[in-house]
Amino acid sequence: KINKKFSTRTIPSIAFAAFDNAKPWITIINNLGQVVCDNKVDDDNMVINVSQYNDGVYLVRITTENGIITKRISIAR
Repeated sequence: KINKKFSTRTIPSIAFAAFDNAKPWITIINNLGQVVCDNKVDDDNMVINVSQYNDGVYLVRITTENGIITKRISIAR
């Protein structure tokens, strides 16, 4: 089980915080299966600006040495 805190804030950004010293990879995938973001979290907190993304459903994949979490987000303006 991955101990994580995942929070979404009002667009234009997604915030990630407190990964218990893990340095996870954050991958965002659009509804066509294209990777639109692939970043390693180097700090305790990370904010990804998604304002340039088109409206639609995206998968946010958080990968750590303890496993993978996938969350679905919807961007609609």
